[in-house]
Amino acid sequence: MGELALLIPIIAILTGGVIAVTAIFSGHQRKMIELRGRQDEGAAALANEIHALRQEVAQMRDSQNQALIAMDANQSENQPLPGPDLPPPLPK
Repeated sequence: MGELALLIPIIAILTGGVIAVTAIFSGHQRKMIELRGRQDEGAAALANEIHALRQEVAQMRDSQNQALIAMDANQSENQPLPGPDLPPPLPK
């Protein structure tokens, strides 16, 4: 009976320790999951921003190409191409 009386407080202390360690471990796990969730959100936001920037660059490139084509077409209309049906140059 004396041994049982001694074992009860020891078991109670050990059980309390196990519960405390379990609580600390589960709190740590929860914090790690939250951090991973924040990192995933940040990565998704960064990927969306990069996608938007690429679209903007593509639009700027298309706009620049259209402007160059229009400028080239305008110059072609203003300058006749040399050909056999042109009159000879005037003497100086």
